[in-house]
Amino acid sequence: MYKTFLILFLFFYVNAGVGQTTGSPLYASFLKDTSLSQAPDSLFFYNWNSDANSWENGWKEEFSYANSGLKTAQSNYIWSADHWEPTHQTNYSYVDDKLSQSEYSEWDDYEFDWFPRNRYSYVYDSQGRLTQWLDTKWNPTLASWLNDSAISYNYNESGLLASSYVSIWSATFQDWENYSETLFNYTNGQKIRQVHSLWDFDYLIWDAHRINYFEYDSNQMMSSQKQTVINSFHTQWLNDWKTDYKWNSNNHVQEETNWDWFEDDSSWSESTKTIFYYDIRNNLTNKIEQYFDAYYLDWINQFQTINRYSTSNKLIESTLYSWNYSQWNPVFRYNYYYPDYTDMPEDLAQQIQVYPNPANNKLSIHFFGSFRGAIEIDLYDISGKKVYNSQIQYPDSDIEMELPDLPDGSYVLLLINEKTATKKLVILH
Repeated sequence: MYKTFLILFLFFYVNAGVGQTTGSPLYASFLKDTSLSQAPDSLFFYNWNSDANSWENGWKEEFSYANSGLKTAQSNYIWSADHWEPTHQTNYSYVDDKLSQSEYSEWDDYEFDWFPRNRYSYVYDSQGRLTQWLDTKWNPTLASWLNDSAISYNYNESGLLASSYVSIWSATFQDWENYSETLFNYTNGQKIRQVHSLWDFDYLIWDAHRINYFEYDSNQMMSSQKQTVINSFHTQWLNDWKTDYKWNSNNHVQEETNWDWFEDDSSWSESTKTIFYYDIRNNLTNKIEQYFDAYYLDWINQFQTINRYSTSNKLIESTLYSWNYSQWNPVFRYNYYYPDYTDMPEDLAQQIQVYPNPANNKLSIHFFGSFRGAIEIDLYDISGKKVYNSQIQYPDSDIEMELPDLPDGSYVLLLINEKTATKKLVILH
């Protein structure tokens, strides 16, 4: 007699919208978003093993937060044979809910302890704007933190960033040395130009190296940006690259096209393109990246990202695929878990019954309570590979499902809805 063990987890999602910033098209280009708006308590990264046709553990991150929701710690681990090994961590501290310091440490296997590496400090003005960022490095010989680099920020009368300066600490002169300068220009509050310069130690002046230009459409959304660079003789500005943006009616970036400049024939040539797709809740669900084939004069698929969200609009899975001219093949995957992605009290668990228990190839789920909307049913094996998926829009009090033909082992069944419970089930074949 064959035995298959099936553990049932039904997860709960608290209704909460995901913040999105439409001022910049870069907000949509996420694969690994661990911003405060998402606030996961853990993130798992998996590599696809094409030989074994399954996902394999890669690394993971774990996050801690204060009651205010601010992130206080981030710890990273790498999968080694059969267990997680710590690699590095960052701890955060705040003053008046503003980040004042973060400290980066690496795990020392020999000492079996954390070894400090970098400490970053942040200074703000009376209006809460960041005015200085300081990087110091730990010196184990002196047992002290030593200056390494710093960035200062200056603002115009409208409160917009006017300039930033990067400085490098000179251990020889025991003083700060200029490294780079960035100047910003605006029209009607929109950034139209950004000039980046490096410090010339021979002439002791700022030497401009590149300029970025920005244009906007009638809805004040960025329609293009272009970068120019100075030639080797410092006598002429040359086109380098440009990016064009298209937006949908909800002011979400819909298409991003990159161009390269060819000096030989003084023309722009299409390089890469990214197409973005959204669901009715404006969540980015699909992103396809293509490159332009100059021989066939056509766009060729390169990568695709598919994102999956909870009913509360939180990103819970992001998978990258590569195109091999005939099909999409998985490359790697991120899974996000949240503090509210947990089991519910026992009284709610009593509202759900999974039977028979033990079961055979057919599984029935009975709901004693009211479960609104759609229910998604996912079945995973212990390697994390999804082996079954089904969606039911408005279930009755009972759900019956035929289990796929699976080998012996343990499986995880996820039922995703606004209500949740946790149950265990044993299946016997």
